[in-house]
Amino acid sequence: LLSHADRSRVVRPEHRATMWDGRMLLGTVLIDGFAGARWKLVRARGSATVVVQLFVRLSAADRTALLEEGARLCAFVADDVADRDVVIEGRRARGE
Repeated sequence: LLSHADRSRVVRPEHRATMWDGRMLLGTVLIDGFAGARWKLVRARGSATVVVQLFVRLSAADRTALLEEGARLCAFVADDVADRDVVIEGRRARGE
C-alpha cells in the first residue's frame, strides 16, 4: 500500500486516516482491491481473536469470505492457542 505513488488507487481518501495509528500502518483488509477494513489481533489468556473493523458495507458473500480468511489468519498468527475467533465490527452487510 505504501509503494503506490497514487494511493487513491487502493485506499479511498475518506478511509486514509483510519489506516494509521499515528506510528505505523495497521493491518489492512482489501475488499474488491480497495482497503475496506483494518484488523488487529487481540490475545487473552489461552485465546486469540482477529478483530476486523469495517469501513465499507459488505455483501453477505463477502462477509462469509472475510470470516473464513480471518479464521485462516488467526490460525497462522496465533498457532500457539487452541481458542481462536474472528469478530467483524462496523457496517452491516448489504441487505441486512
